[in-house]
Amino acid sequence: MAKYEFRLKARALRRAGSSIKDISRTLKVSKSSASAWCNDIILSKAQTENLHRKMIVGGYSGRLKGSQANKARKIARIKMYEEEGLKVLGEVSNRDILLMGLGLYLGEGAKSGNRVRFSNSNPSIIRLFITWMEKSLGVSRSSIFCRVMINEIHRKREKIVREQWARILDLPLQQFQKTTFIKVRNKKIYENYDTYLGTVSVSILKSSNNQYRILGLMKNLMYKVGKEPA
Repeated sequence: MAKYEFRLKARALRRAGSSIKDISRTLKVSKSSASAWCNDIILSKAQTENLHRKMIVGGYSGRLKGSQANKARKIARIKMYEEEGLKVLGEVSNRDILLMGLGLYLGEGAKSGNRVRFSNSNPSIIRLFITWMEKSLGVSRSSIFCRVMINEIHRKREKIVREQWARILDLPLQQFQKTTFIKVRNKKIYENYDTYLGTVSVSILKSSNNQYRILGLMKNLMYKVGKEPA
């Protein structure tokens, strides 16, 4: 096709309301050529508004594709590091479990008093803590007691919440003490109202020896790991 024919087609497309980018893509010519051929053509108000809408939609589409690509890369990285984590950890020994539990207690456990107490809202972490008490401290499940702590707005869900925790932790409801209701009114309404489980405090009755044992282990662990250089 001769150059003048490209020019005529470009001008026809422009008069019909096509963008310079679309003309360039359709005719397979540079955007600078398409722009030069059509620079004297004035679009109507309707055509200009239509091009503006297309630009907004195109921009959103581009951002959406970019977001999806980023999400896919993130998922791939997470999976890669999860697989790497399995290889690095290998078999988990009793000593590994002991150190893991001490780390948990350092963060969320009671450091004063004479009773083992640990609180968290994550069911998986509570399960890990109970496993640690069984395997590292020799605590029997029958001596483990739990208390649900949840906002006052969930009072009517108390039975459901307690039953959920009992199922998650594989403990009988008889080992759940009276629920503590937090009397601070939330101003916001959260989407997870019907699934929220609050926080659980785990304790061992008559556990002063275990508490002192944990504190002693933590003190020596912190000394060995975090002591100042000589």
